[in-house]
Amino acid sequence: MSNRFGWGLVGPGMRARDVMIPTLNELPRAKLVGACGSSPERTAEALAGWPELKVFAKLDDLLADPKVQVVYIASPHFLHVPQAVSVIESGKHIFMESPLALSVDGAHKLIEKARLKGVKLGLAFQFRFHSAVRDLRDKIMAGDLGEINHIKVSYSENFTWPANWWSDTIRSGPAAVLRYTVHALDLAAWLHPGAVAEVMAMGDDDPATGINNQASVLLRYASGGLGVTAGSALAGRQNHCVRVEGSRGSVTLEGNLGGTEPIAMREFHEGRTSVKEYKPENPVARMLKDFNKSLTDGTEFSPEGKDGKKIVEITCAVIESLKNKRAVKVGEVLRLT
Repeated sequence: MSNRFGWGLVGPGMRARDVMIPTLNELPRAKLVGACGSSPERTAEALAGWPELKVFAKLDDLLADPKVQVVYIASPHFLHVPQAVSVIESGKHIFMESPLALSVDGAHKLIEKARLKGVKLGLAFQFRFHSAVRDLRDKIMAGDLGEINHIKVSYSENFTWPANWWSDTIRSGPAAVLRYTVHALDLAAWLHPGAVAEVMAMGDDDPATGINNQASVLLRYASGGLGVTAGSALAGRQNHCVRVEGSRGSVTLEGNLGGTEPIAMREFHEGRTSVKEYKPENPVARMLKDFNKSLTDGTEFSPEGKDGKKIVEITCAVIESLKNKRAVKVGEVLRLT
């Protein structure tokens, strides 16, 4: 297997330009070949800072280029499944922004197609890759904190929604839920030894535009214990808080898991309090490095399709709860919008 993979990008928007392109360009075993978007003109404008990258007129052209072996999808949510199907059928590996799909059936379809085609399907839940989060999960899974009774995860920033597909609630779903809360849900699900069984959600929409600005979700785990997640576009700055309470101790992570500042891990265990500081790090770089390594070395990667499907199932329940103001069991609802 080649020790360097060529990447193609679908949807060169803000996330791709500000985070993914610069990070991919720093990976020694990856090479970004080019991108396609809603039009060649807009793609060229988005890639103006990287003149070496090729502008593809459409997805079929990108998939026809033999230099592209893995495709990163960062397009509007409602395009994820049809575009991912095309990528998988072309025999190329795929790395996707969340959500994997807007329905459980769509997620299952992608997982099965990728399995049958023998290609990798990875998801961009980057906060799993921060060293502080990984150390916390190791403590939980080792039983250091005892039985996990409660998990809290919040993700917020100050963000003005652009006048584009984010405001299309019908096709794209509630904005804050799918930009912020979905990442908090992923951590809350990943950190707990048990599965999320039931949710109850409340949200806050902009009265003028109807765009969802924030949402909080109460979780019940099948194995016992509760959790709460929150996502908001109304905060003063980007911030994360992760708190896990167990029968033998508790741990809190505070700061910006996006990599721009240190993270403090505060642990209370057996009557003692300790603080560990983590230097700023870029979890996206570790995530992409691990995925690229899974391609070059044939190793496993997580989060993969089945992890994305689990979050789709939870998010379906969250959106149903927002709409109808009731508790919803995970698996009861099969579509996000």
